[in-house]
Amino acid sequence: MIAMEPIGVVRSGLKSRGGEANGKEATLEIFPRYRGGLDGLDHLSSIDVIWYGHLSKETLRVIPMYSSELKGVFATRSPDRPNPILVSTVRLLSIDIDKGEVKVEGLDALDGSPILDIKHPTKPKR
Repeated sequence: MIAMEPIGVVRSGLKSRGGEANGKEATLEIFPRYRGGLDGLDHLSSIDVIWYGHLSKETLRVIPMYSSELKGVFATRSPDRPNPILVSTVRLLSIDIDKGEVKVEGLDALDGSPILDIKHPTKPKR
């Protein structure tokens, strides 16, 4: 058994799936116990947000957005999957460590989604 504890929660305007996240702002509310982990994040222009798709459905085959072809879920970015652990690379706008607020742009997580982790983004492979 794997147990994870969220480090915070997403506050966004996205109330249902399929909403466009590009250009939209969201706030990552980080719980007090984890706010020390935000130190130094302000030097980055983007971050990876690892979040839990709490409204996702377990499935192995999906029809991805912008397609009509049924595919295995591991070949897609669908939030519906056996373990809905999702990753979004977003633009970092601002951080208030005291309030535990991280403002980002482009997060496709629904409002209320649990945040599992925040990471320095991976550099693209060439």
